[in-house]
Amino acid sequence: MSRLDTHITSVLPVIFDYIFDCTLQMIKSDFQSYPDHRERFYALLKAANQHCFSGLFSLPSTQLKAFVESLVWAFKHEHPSLAEEGLQVTHEFLQRLIEGKREVLNDFCCNYYFSLMKEILLVLTDRLHRSGFKYQTLIFMSLLRIVAFRLVENEQQGLTQENVTKSLIDLLCRSFQTLNPKQVEAFVLDLFNFCVDSNPSRFQEHMRDFLISLKEFAGDNEALFEAERKEALARAAELEKQKRGMVPGLLPQYESMVSIRNMED
Repeated sequence: MSRLDTHITSVLPVIFDYIFDCTLQMIKSDFQSYPDHRERFYALLKAANQHCFSGLFSLPSTQLKAFVESLVWAFKHEHPSLAEEGLQVTHEFLQRLIEGKREVLNDFCCNYYFSLMKEILLVLTDRLHRSGFKYQTLIFMSLLRIVAFRLVENEQQGLTQENVTKSLIDLLCRSFQTLNPKQVEAFVLDLFNFCVDSNPSRFQEHMRDFLISLKEFAGDNEALFEAERKEALARAAELEKQKRGMVPGLLPQYESMVSIRNMED
């Protein structure tokens, strides 16, 4: 797909008929069987999203439905690396849909919005999937922004901020019956308050605080902070490198020469 790029769009339905559907039938019964096929299958999802994104919306509705369900199946995987890949592909898919395919966004949301919302909340509140917190929250945030910014507004399908708010409150209250309904309402209202910010940090912090308050997340919650820890380490390494560059002789000669050349350019 990467070599043919957009030229493969016309034969994408054939690929789905002969490869996608049969492979999906092999791997969807559990998370363990056919590991090699499973890995290649998720690579196919990624390639289809990257190289023939528009072609996905020319697929028959049953095949597009299978593609979306496969994304969900991927990010629900028990293996962290495969789940992470599924989350990344799903996030990229949603971003490309929002930014470049507004003409199909309404139909897509009518068919998949609430099911995607439910599934991403399912993994967000599952202790076994804590390592995927970063992309889980980015996907959740993207879904909320669709109705918060009225990119889609369809009262008949319940696609309004007011209705999504009510649906989230109801879903969370039914899923976590020990929570006070007023607490849940305040949490959901602030989800929308924070999702409009281009920086996801406040939204993620708000989500993390809620998860830690749940009994299901009692105990070790280091995984929820792992992405921030890695980013902080990267920033620290970059700052250290800058400091070393300010002291003559501390930066390796080659790196110093590269820096000088960059300044000259």
